[in-house]
Amino acid sequence: MKKLITLYILCLFVPVLQAQESKHEKIKALKVAFITEKLALTTEEAESFWPIYNSYDDTMHKLKYEEMGKIKRTLKETPLESLSETRAKKMYQEWLSLENHMCSNRRNMLTQLEAVLPYSKIMMLQRAEWEFHRKLIDQLRNEKRKGKERKK
Repeated sequence: MKKLITLYILCLFVPVLQAQESKHEKIKALKVAFITEKLALTTEEAESFWPIYNSYDDTMHKLKYEEMGKIKRTLKETPLESLSETRAKKMYQEWLSLENHMCSNRRNMLTQLEAVLPYSKIMMLQRAEWEFHRKLIDQLRNEKRKGKERKK
């Protein structure tokens, strides 16, 4: 009976997990197209750039959404008045460590890019990332507004 219940629960969550993964993949594809257009990479630059950037991006995704997500979930699930100073300190240290790891990952990617791109394109990458995130947030806000308007 336990196996049947476990199987049933898995069947419920697999489509949700697949939807989340496909959403991430769609966003990633849009980001690749956006950055490619903004940076106007040559063939040689693209061949060197994308492996470096994809490795960086995959690591950042894991750190932000998996590792940092654990801390966020714990904070949401734990009533603040019951959070002990010892537990808070441990969570703080984990958070600080993740922040340092994300900075280190970014610094490492930029250092690697110095060998394959001119500095002007590295700076255009920063701008392209900002613009992409801004457009993504704006699009999500518009979709949320449209959803609220449909409910009225």
